[in-house]
Amino acid sequence: MAEVYDFNQKLSEVAEKVFGTVGICLVGGDGIPLAEYRKENIDLAVAEAQFASVVSTVKTAMDDLQGGEIEEVIVAGESLTVLMRFVGPDFFLAILMKGPLVNFGLARFELKRLALEFIPQLY
Repeated sequence: MAEVYDFNQKLSEVAEKVFGTVGICLVGGDGIPLAEYRKENIDLAVAEAQFASVVSTVKTAMDDLQGGEIEEVIVAGESLTVLMRFVGPDFFLAILMKGPLVNFGLARFELKRLALEFIPQLY
């Protein structure tokens, strides 16, 4: 029997590596999460659906502009930064970070690495 791949465990490992992470999730294009990990008591459910809407809108705009495939979407607020990374055409990863010492470079690296690792598991 094949071993079950643990997406939640992989997300938690990245969340523990990237300083400032408050949550991380793997979400389908329809906004339904496949896996998630929270370091703080935050409601990811509504955010995941809204992130899917943002990703869809940006994807449409890039198609209209002939900008090619999207790799990342970044939303930076006053107290929270969200980095979204595509995992194939149907899924994306989102990492939510807050605080003055967020390691954005490491977050980008880890999401890219994780996306490459997840693709054979999802397709």
